[in-house]
Amino acid sequence: MTALRASSQPRPPGHGAPGWQPVRRIVLDELSGGVVDRLDPASAAFVNGSGLANASPMGMGLYRIEPVGKVGSVRTPTVQLEVRPKERLGLDRLLFLLGYAGDQGFREDSVAAVEEADLWSALAESLAQLADRALSRGVLQGYLNVDESLRTVKGRIRISDQISRRPGMLVPLEVSYDEFTEDIAENRILRAALERVSQVPGCGRRC
Repeated sequence: MTALRASSQPRPPGHGAPGWQPVRRIVLDELSGGVVDRLDPASAAFVNGSGLANASPMGMGLYRIEPVGKVGSVRTPTVQLEVRPKERLGLDRLLFLLGYAGDQGFREDSVAAVEEADLWSALAESLAQLADRALSRGVLQGYLNVDESLRTVKGRIRISDQISRRPGMLVPLEVSYDEFTEDIAENRILRAALERVSQVPGCGRRC
C-alpha cells in the first residue's frame, strides 16, 4: 500500500454559474474490487494518469473504477475519487507506515476534505512509534561547539575575546571547544516535538 495525496484538475469554465453541478464523490476501499460509475472521458483519463486507480470503459459513459494499491484522492472538475485505507489499518498505522516510505507520494494540489477527529492523536501515536524506533539503539550523540570561560586551557583560546573582555588578565580564559554530547539540535527538536504531542488527548502516557 502506498499513500498518494490528492491531485486536481483546474475548475471548468462556468464554475459556480447557473446550471453548474457540484462535484460528485466516489469512495473506494483500497482492497475493494472497484465500482462501476459514470465518468466523462477527461476525468477517466485523469484518474488513469494519477496512479490512484484504473478506469476502464464499459460503454454508455460507464467505467469500472478499480484501486491499484494506493490510498488518497484525486479531483477533476466533475468528480472526486477517494481511495481509503482498509478499515483495520487505521489512520495512526497509515501515518506510521508513511514514515518508512521513500516516496510518500504527496502532491501540491488540493481536494475537498472533511475534519478527522482522530488526526492529531494519530499523528502523535505515529511520532511516538517513530521516536521509539529512532532511539532503540540509544540517544544520538554529536559534537557541540561550546564557548566558555575557564581557569584552564581546553580546546583553543579565543584571543580576540580574551583581550577585549579581560585585558591584562591571565585567568579565566575565554576558550572554545567541541564537546561530544547528547545535547544536540536533533535531540532538542525530537524532545520539543514529543513534549508538544504529549498534550494531545489520549497520548500523554504513550508519549
